[in-house]
Amino acid sequence: MKFFETRFGGGKGLEEVRLEPEQIPLWAKAFDVESLDGLFDLATAEQAIPLFDAAINRFNHDPDSLRPLLDASDFRGLRGNRMVLQQMRATLADFADATISGLVEHDVPTPP
Repeated sequence: MKFFETRFGGGKGLEEVRLEPEQIPLWAKAFDVESLDGLFDLATAEQAIPLFDAAINRFNHDPDSLRPLLDASDFRGLRGNRMVLQQMRATLADFADATISGLVEHDVPTPP
């Protein structure tokens, strides 16, 4: 599984947002990048917020450019993906010391 990690509150707080493989092309298009790899790389809130603003703006004002990349199995839909971006942005805005990683790989244990 791949996650964005936002750390805040002197490193004590952690927000993880999981992206499914089928969501990655949609988010890359929203952020206007070829790949999400290394997009943030421990970016500060000040560095990351304008990127989130631009991505959220694409969802709000140009959803037709994103719609073809929305996988039919994506349970979030366009609205849900936008809402996740808005929540991530809100966390960054609420904590001046926040940093966000690029996508990181985590092994998620499968249930027996």
